[in-house]
Amino acid sequence: MKTTFKVYAVICVLLLSLCLLSSCGKGGSIQKQLVGVWEATNTESSKTYGASLEFTKDGKLKMGVDLSALSDATGVDLSSKELNQTLDIIGSLYEVEYKIINDHTIEVKTKAFFGLATEKHEVEFSLDGDMLRFDDGIYKRSK
Repeated sequence: MKTTFKVYAVICVLLLSLCLLSSCGKGGSIQKQLVGVWEATNTESSKTYGASLEFTKDGKLKMGVDLSALSDATGVDLSSKELNQTLDIIGSLYEVEYKIINDHTIEVKTKAFFGLATEKHEVEFSLDGDMLRFDDGIYKRSK
C-alpha cells in the first residue's frame, strides 16, 4: 500500500511539473524571439527610419533614435550636439519595462521621473520571422 501511494505521488508530481513547464514555455519562447534590436522599416522600400526598439532579456524596452539615419530619411539636418544631449537627458528620465501577456499582447509599463509617474498599457504585436508589428509600426530585426 505504501508503494502504491509513492507511485501515485511521483506521478502527480511529474504531471504537475509538466503542466507548469508547458504553461510557462510559450511565453518564454516568444520572449526569446522578441529579444533584440528592431528597426522601424518601410516594408515597401525596406528603408529604415532611424528609430529602433530594443527588447532585453530582463524585461526592459529601450527606444532609440539614430539621428543620422533619421536625417537621411527626412532630409532634415539633425546633427546638432544640443539635440543629442537633449535626447540623452530625456532618455535618462524614464524607464520602460515590458511583460508578455499572450501571443499577441505585451504590457508596457513606463516609469518617468524616477518612478514618480507610472503608466501601463497593453500593446498588440505579432512576430513573423524577422518582422515585428508593434503598436501599428513595422520593425525589422537588426541584431
